[in-house]
Amino acid sequence: MQIMMFSDFFMKTHFLVFILYFFSSTMGQLSSLRNGTNRNFELFILYCGGIITVMNHPSPSTVKVVTADPGAIGLFGLAIVTLVASSQKLGFTEGLSYAASWAVFLGAFAQLFASIQDAKHNNTFGMTAFAAYAFFWFAMATNWLMKMGTFGPELAGAVDGKQLGFAFAGYLVFTLFMTIGAMETNKVLFIIFCLIDVLFLGLTFDAFGAPEFFHSMAAYAELAIGIVSLYGCGANVLNTHFGREFLPIGKAFGIFKARV
Repeated sequence: MQIMMFSDFFMKTHFLVFILYFFSSTMGQLSSLRNGTNRNFELFILYCGGIITVMNHPSPSTVKVVTADPGAIGLFGLAIVTLVASSQKLGFTEGLSYAASWAVFLGAFAQLFASIQDAKHNNTFGMTAFAAYAFFWFAMATNWLMKMGTFGPELAGAVDGKQLGFAFAGYLVFTLFMTIGAMETNKVLFIIFCLIDVLFLGLTFDAFGAPEFFHSMAAYAELAIGIVSLYGCGANVLNTHFGREFLPIGKAFGIFKARV
């Protein structure tokens, strides 16, 4: 990040202070100023000329602000929330009370933080992906709370699962074109997006009343997302920490743009 800093304000303030000082120190010497015998007056004229020159030609200075890659914390949030949510879908655990809190803090806030940091890196792909899935988990946590009656029996009794089906279908389309973009990042990220495609495909059909197969498909895809995302998080942290490829993540496919 490049920040251009100029000294206009400082120079103008300095100039004003000098004028006040000069005025107060020479009130009793106006006659000598007219005769050109006062050295302060000569210095004042030279100083004014220098200030005006600097103000007309400001000297910029460059400051580089370095921020860490937020990909690891974003993948960690995705990993934890999908592990917890898939455990409920697969029948390993029961209820959604604890899952809602993980959805808010790990699935939503962790990925939203990663999205904001990626925006500072001018990473449109990362910013969009993390933000979209962060808001997905905000919505899912709220839906679960509604279903459990947290916001009252009226909302709990008026839910329609098919509305979720349309949301899941929209996210499926979104994830499909994000998967194309992931092909030019690394293979671990590409695998994660492919699994998310399968997840939303299963969730969409399940929400519209399709056979149990689609529910199971979504559950196992979600579990796999958690496992692969944990690996991606570890690779991101350790590869950066050691300054080399400690855990392989696979290079971009190089189909749509040249490999770096």
